[in-house]
Amino acid sequence: MTLQLEIALRYLFSRRKEVFLLLSSIISVAGIAIGSAALLITLSVMNGFHTDLKNKFLSTSSAVNILFPQHFDAAARKAVSDKITEVKGVTAFAPYLMNQAVFTKRGRSQGVMVKGVDPALQNKVSTLEKQVMKGKYSLIKDDIFVGAELASSYGLSVGDSVFLTVPPSDTSEMSPFSGGRVREFKISGIFTSGMWEYDMNLVYINIEEMKDLYGTGDIATGLEIAVADSGRADEVASSIRKALDVRLWVRTWREINRTLFAALELEKKTMFIIMSLIVMVAVFNIISSLLLQTIEKVRDIGVLKALGADRSFIEKIFVYQGIMSGAAGLILGNIIAVAACLLLRRYEFIDIPAAVYYMNKLPVIMSVSDFAVVNAASMFFILLASYIPARQAGKLSPAVILRYE
Repeated sequence: MTLQLEIALRYLFSRRKEVFLLLSSIISVAGIAIGSAALLITLSVMNGFHTDLKNKFLSTSSAVNILFPQHFDAAARKAVSDKITEVKGVTAFAPYLMNQAVFTKRGRSQGVMVKGVDPALQNKVSTLEKQVMKGKYSLIKDDIFVGAELASSYGLSVGDSVFLTVPPSDTSEMSPFSGGRVREFKISGIFTSGMWEYDMNLVYINIEEMKDLYGTGDIATGLEIAVADSGRADEVASSIRKALDVRLWVRTWREINRTLFAALELEKKTMFIIMSLIVMVAVFNIISSLLLQTIEKVRDIGVLKALGADRSFIEKIFVYQGIMSGAAGLILGNIIAVAACLLLRRYEFIDIPAAVYYMNKLPVIMSVSDFAVVNAASMFFILLASYIPARQAGKLSPAVILRYE
């Protein structure tokens, strides 16, 4: 241990008669702790929100999606499928059919999106089977898979019969008195994706039965493609576009929800800047605390300089003291942040409206990179703040000090 560090420790832990100076030091440490903890908790919540929202999107759809034009027949789809299997990163794919219908039960009706899927293939590109809340994931003849919010709104349970009304496939058959075609389905299971929009407005049936119901023939809306790493979906999508002989609309989960995730990224950056101001205020407290410490120890500074201590020696004493105060605040702030995040993750005592935020619990994911960036940036500003009063202390003249002491 250097002499400068030993003196700084003695100044830091020495018993002071001046209560105001002691209080100033405590406020400096507490300010750094509260500011860094608030910033780290905010970033952890934002990370959890982003990850949870991403997982919910991928639970009902795939990482990459290809849309087909209406004229695409089975042969054209097979040609596309053969090309896709050769792309690195693609693990599975499944065709799907999307259309609208009127959902009816107990005299009530509402519009819903009907998604026709192949149950065996769909399990490879989404986690639909894991979302079962009641019943089972079964899409055999006349089976329908509905969301929890829709089931709750209509008071439905497994085994109940519901009706889907769809328009005739040939609009020339319609007359002012003709209605759409109606098919009765039995609820085989109720799923919960965690997203209110999906749980309220999306239902699943077998893709073959959907083709018969809508009279569409052997067509598909598109292909859902699973990739080994959802974070590299953009790279896989680019490779698929290059591999295809025809020009098709290839979209990733990020592109489908581009506006939402762009807003979330902007919100995270904004929150980082705003919460960083709390840390900056605490850093200014360190400056004021060290300036007061300089005034208190002015006699000691004069004696040390008279004994041969140079400017650099004095500056290091106060820089070390500022760094130790800041480091103590940062360590305390990290402990508070980790404890708060663990409590939020375990007990989930904060409820949020699912219809607004797509989830009903506050998600928390602590990121090592966020902790590293916050601590590194905070230490940089603490070092900068410590140097300002230390430089002033180093400029003091021993002759002037001892003359008035």
